[in-house]
Amino acid sequence: MERPERRFGICPYNQDICKTPKETTTCSLRGDHCKDFAVIAGSGSSSLIRELEIELLGRIPEVCSTFPDGETRVQFPNNVREQDVYIVCSGQPSPNDAVAEINFMIDAAARSSADKITVVVPYFPYQRQDRMSRPREPISAAVVASTFRELGARRIITVDLHAEAVIGTFKKGSWDNLQAAGVLIPELREEFKNEVVVVAPDAGAAKRAKYYEERLGGLFDLTASLVVANKTRDPETGKTTSLGLLGDVYGKDALLVDDIINSGKTLCDVARELKGQDANRIIAAVSHGVITPFGLENLDRSPIDRLYITNTVEQPPEVLENPKIKVVSIAGLLADVICRIQSRQSVSSLFDNSFINGNG
Repeated sequence: MERPERRFGICPYNQDICKTPKETTTCSLRGDHCKDFAVIAGSGSSSLIRELEIELLGRIPEVCSTFPDGETRVQFPNNVREQDVYIVCSGQPSPNDAVAEINFMIDAAARSSADKITVVVPYFPYQRQDRMSRPREPISAAVVASTFRELGARRIITVDLHAEAVIGTFKKGSWDNLQAAGVLIPELREEFKNEVVVVAPDAGAAKRAKYYEERLGGLFDLTASLVVANKTRDPETGKTTSLGLLGDVYGKDALLVDDIINSGKTLCDVARELKGQDANRIIAAVSHGVITPFGLENLDRSPIDRLYITNTVEQPPEVLENPKIKVVSIAGLLADVICRIQSRQSVSSLFDNSFINGNG
């Protein structure tokens, strides 16, 4: 299946620049009539929104601003009555602001008589608070998801949730959790020649690492194997203790994979252990770069040669300008999902090899 052109723009929300008039809104993904829809955005993801505009061939208005007293203001510039509305807003770098903006945008769309409301939140806010780690704690991710549903969202689209258990809290709605591997693996292929060891920094990342190992080994002419870094974590302090590597890395290029990087301590500690066991080059691939200043310092001092992240999170200049870091765009992946939903195509095909092959 060839990669579909995205030629139906954002009709009829911004007809002045849209490629197709409102009366003949046609999705070239399969050629038949496509229901009117609008894409709007919150603040905090401007670079991703600009790239998504290019993919969808239309302007995506950022509808959130701030009143003089600091409160969030939301107003749609155009009519969305009986249209499907896609709300794009990432949960970082300001998760509280993101939650408030998304809530207000959902409510505004519902009160404006929108039809189906979909929240596209590449980095889901509070996703790591998916269970009660200690007594008397909330399950914050579940609160966020259930609030979206109560306000009127029918569907949520995310990228690489920290734990998929939160999906079950979104009652009577659809939740598509996409994998960033689809956009990262083609970039990573250029880093390795013949053989690569895919390393999970802990047991929780083993499933993701296995996915990378299978795709790198199955889609490209590479010999790929899996290694798991064995460690324990103190639930009170968060301190980790390494118990060694389960697998052989001697003389091999290593690919470290994880879902989120903050301080980078886990990745950098495992990278040093890999070097201690005579691994060759060390590349890291992480879906979400929520990198702190301390994390940048850790990365610069570590033996990691290159860190790949996606633009699910808006990055500051110090991250974008770091020679060790490469940011890969997910705009094409998100655009494909929107195209497929609007043209009643299957989204599940984006979970297999089709997107990695360039056919998504």
